[in-house]
This record gives sequence, C-alpha cells and structure tokens, in this order.
Amino acid sequence: MNQKFNRLIAYPALISDIYKYEFKKGEGDWDPNYLDFDYKKVSRTVVAGTVVDTRIEESNTITIDDGTGTIDVREFVDESKKKKLFISQKVGDLILVIGRIREFNSQRYIMPEIVKAIDAISFKYNLLKAKIDNQKHAKDEIRISAPLVAQEKVEEKPIEKKEEEIVEDAIEGKPIGQIINKTDIVLKIISEEDKGDGVEIVEIIEKSMLDDCEKIVNDLLASGDLFMVKPGRVKVL
Repeated sequence: MNQKFNRLIAYPALISDIYKYEFKKGEGDWDPNYLDFDYKKVSRTVVAGTVVDTRIEESNTITIDDGTGTIDVREFVDESKKKKLFISQKVGDLILVIGRIREFNSQRYIMPEIVKAIDAISFKYNLLKAKIDNQKHAKDEIRISAPLVAQEKVEEKPIEKKEEEIVEDAIEGKPIGQIINKTDIVLKIISEEDKGDGVEIVEIIEKSMLDDCEKIVNDLLASGDLFMVKPGRVKVL
C-alpha cells in the first residue's frame, strides 16, 4: 500500500522562537521532528532575516539575523544536481527562508527548501505575522490561566477608536498588536513593484504571504481599484 504524504505547513516564526521551544523527535517512523510550540507542532518554518555571515565555500552555510536572534541556514548540496540555493547571497541581503528546523549536537539550524531575496516590506510583514501569532497565543493563555479574583464592579465605557488608529500599517512598521489592513498591504506591494507594465498576481501572492491574497486582488479588481493589464497581471488605478 502506498504511503500518502501531506506537505507540512511552513509557519512564520521569529528566530528567538526556534530556540525558545523544545525540539522533539517524531513519534512514528514517518513522523517529522518538530518544535513543540505548546499550541502547535512546527517542523517547517518561514523566517525572514538579514544575512550577517556567509560560509558558502567551507560549509554551504549562511547566518541570518531577524533582530531577535541569529541562526544558521545550512544546505546539504546534492553534487549531482550542482545547484546551490546560496550562490548569490551576500552579507547585508534581506532574504526569506522556507525550510525544516533541525538540531545537531544541541545546535539548531534551518535546512532550506527555498531561499530568496526579499524587500523591506516582505521582511517587516513576515516579522509582524510571527509576532502577532505569538501575541494571540499569549492572550489566550492569560484568559485560560488567570485566576478568578473578586473585583469591585466598575462600569467601563467602550473606547471608540478612529479607523486610522485601528488600522495597522505593516508597510511602515508601526507598533504591532492592532489589526493589519491586508488590502493596504496588497496595494502597497503592487505600487512598489510596478515598473510601468503592472505586476504578476503570483508575485503579489508570494511577497504578501497572505493566505487570502488572491481573493483580495479579485475584490480590488471588482471594486475598480485595480485593473488587469493582461491575464495574470494587474495595475493600480
């Protein structure tokens, strides 16, 4: 009987998260090793960072830093394919790494599947996604574990926020913890990447890393905020 494999989700993470949680071995023969995030098991991750060291010739390794820590990205090259993911990476580059978390001699590293150059927008957005996920989980833990304490009943008036105060501008890197306006992110990416002939929808989806990016693009097309220059390529009106 053929064994059916499902591709594991690659979760956005901060580098500090990779060291924070316990690394566990898979329970079954085909189960992957993973980080136990308490609320989810993470075998594959998406990490954005700045290249701070390269040891490509010696060990096919680069080191990246996302502001919370550093980690090695180590490639085991198939000499028959003669293809390296790091061949164009240099110190100072912003990159996105999708790969599996590994541990050897108590040292954790990422074994990459994809390494690609990104811009500051994608870098900030990936950090925001990882931070917001952590914040949501932390709030859930507080709600579940907080002891019930008798308190004086105080009438609380709802605080009204202006729309511009609620909208989180991920592009400009304002404080996180508020709502991210996904539509603004998509429009900003298109504006930044458009060199005059529009932007491929596939490229927008990759750079935004939004699960519903394609739906947002379709909604913007329907509302007239975008128009399709040619099949699969859009432009801001």
